[in-house]
Amino acid sequence: MIRCAYRAFPYAFARYDKTSRISKIALVRQMIQSLHGWNHRVYVLFDSWYTSKSLIETCLTKGWYVIAALKTNQILYSKGIRPSVKEFARYIAFSDTHLVTVGGEVYRIECIATKRD
Repeated sequence: MIRCAYRAFPYAFARYDKTSRISKIALVRQMIQSLHGWNHRVYVLFDSWYTSKSLIETCLTKGWYVIAALKTNQILYSKGIRPSVKEFARYIAFSDTHLVTVGGEVYRIECIATKRD
């Protein structure tokens, strides 16, 4: 689904076939790679089931912003430390978060990464 202002357009739909050798993440990565750039800021939203290093890097390579939900048991690997999301959340102060509005929905986010390392 592609949303521009208050309009949403279906873009790519693919049925996941459990018998195929392609994973759901790989299927979504192919969809993202097939999208071409625009002259404005692009945000990609993931729920916790699709948040993965592979998909985030695919978006960052295109220069797009990512807003993603994380499962509390996921491990973050950054600067030689590897806390779980649950442990990491203990150190986030409310003042460190930012409000972002995408398509009329408001999200409170903590910026974990600003560029692809």
